[in-house]
Amino acid sequence: MRLTGKGTLLLLRRSLAAGLSILESLDFDADDSEIVLEVPEPKLHFRELGALHFDIIGRSRQVQLHRAEWIAVDEDDQVVPNPVSMVAGYCTFNREEFLLDNVRALLDDEEVGGLLGQIIVVDQGTSRVKDHPAFDDLADRAGSRLQVIEQGNFGGTGGFTRSILEARSIPGATHMLLMDDDAVTEPESIFRVAAFQALAREDIGVGGQMLDMLRPMEVYEAGALLDPGSLGITTPIHRLRAETAASLEPFLEVGYTHYNAWWFFAFPLRVLDRVGLPLPLFIRGDDVEFGYRLHQAGITTTTVPGLGVWHEPFYLKRGGWQAYYDLRNMLILTSVHLDMNPRQIIKVFLKRVFTQLFCLNYYEVAILCEAVDDYLRGPKVVEGDPREIHKKLQVLRRDYPQESAPRAKCLPVVPPPPPPVSILQRRKHLLRCIWHQLSRPSPPAHAPAGRVIPDAYARWWSLSLADVVGVEDWHTESHRVYRRSRESLIKLAKHGLKAALALYRNHGRATSEWRAVKDRLTTSEFWHQYLGIEPKEREIEGETDRAQRAA
Repeated sequence: MRLTGKGTLLLLRRSLAAGLSILESLDFDADDSEIVLEVPEPKLHFRELGALHFDIIGRSRQVQLHRAEWIAVDEDDQVVPNPVSMVAGYCTFNREEFLLDNVRALLDDEEVGGLLGQIIVVDQGTSRVKDHPAFDDLADRAGSRLQVIEQGNFGGTGGFTRSILEARSIPGATHMLLMDDDAVTEPESIFRVAAFQALAREDIGVGGQMLDMLRPMEVYEAGALLDPGSLGITTPIHRLRAETAASLEPFLEVGYTHYNAWWFFAFPLRVLDRVGLPLPLFIRGDDVEFGYRLHQAGITTTTVPGLGVWHEPFYLKRGGWQAYYDLRNMLILTSVHLDMNPRQIIKVFLKRVFTQLFCLNYYEVAILCEAVDDYLRGPKVVEGDPREIHKKLQVLRRDYPQESAPRAKCLPVVPPPPPPVSILQRRKHLLRCIWHQLSRPSPPAHAPAGRVIPDAYARWWSLSLADVVGVEDWHTESHRVYRRSRESLIKLAKHGLKAALALYRNHGRATSEWRAVKDRLTTSEFWHQYLGIEPKEREIEGETDRAQRAA
């Protein structure tokens, strides 16, 4: 670092094993001179490692820090950084203003601009980025560094994979950085991820944390692990307040995860020759599957502190078609990568079905059943036009519309009685709910909601005893209204049981079919055909190299 003035320089480390400790202390009396402090190795154990920072104590009227750098060296003091020429890839759908603000921020930072060989925007929206009033000026500034590609809506998977295909055809490109269009990116994160990749001794995936855009000091997620038993994921760090040094303790040790979501994820392009491209899953779970494939190939994914984006939180995106893709794609993932007991899968599926039936959420039950049906149809379900599936889900919504009640109705907010705790209480309450659902006719279609239940209490044990009830969700402009329907309950329960039986009988066959096509669905040849584009020469060479390695 370069300092002017008189004072004391402290090098400190905060670790889980030793807490806060002073590693070095140096008095300085400098007139614009360079000062170097070496970070000592752990004395006893690697758990002594943690987060480094420095303090400056001024002992004159003016102490000035001109510059500071953290420099990595190896045992021979000869570190040769890996070359990093990064391509940033955005997939966007009707988020023109968000997207252009992000691109502008990258272009405004000269250091970051020097690291990005190109910014590729894959526009899949119904309103186009190029038609936005701010686009022309930004495109003039960016010149050849910005490429906007328009294509149909192939979901996040199709958009990001198109950007990867384009990046592979750019001479000299070494790394890919995937980022969401609806997130606010700090350009310093891109500078840091490039530095991290340059110093990596092996191929590695580097992810950034997701911070809550509504609560900017809250880390919503920092990488995640696959949880096959629940057909879901677990997040080691979730909704962590990051306002004090003490609250950052979970980041004092390296966190390894199965995957990092694609709101901010960087990896070497050459790993694609080993693992292939993403599976065509449209949305929801595509990043999980790709990350888990990297993990199985021995390519580590780590979520690095100090890298991240502010993203629209997931609790604002509830109640839509997401449950279909979550279940279908997790069934595909587990078939391709794991040996799952079909009884465990059926147990999870039926629990979701009957929980949502008792929550009067008939649309979600319908799309969960569709997810199982489509999974059992085999790989052809993802090889066709994904927009047809999305249209099917929208048609189903017409059969089970989401009702709402304006807040202006001033419905009373009434918390329900506490939930049953013991096993005996739960069983009695469940029987009572079943009796209520089956013995009583459906309420009239025009019957209004007479009360509102707070969202935190809107669970099967409270909603299943209601006929028409509103749910108080602080993040929505109106109350969601759920209406009991005996006919829908019986119809969807039959569909769920039928789907469960089909899953039990055909899981082995479906697993074999999905595994048989996994390699083909992750090739450039498939993706070019799927997206309807022509391959470029450099991509063909890369695909040939991969085929030779496989042979």
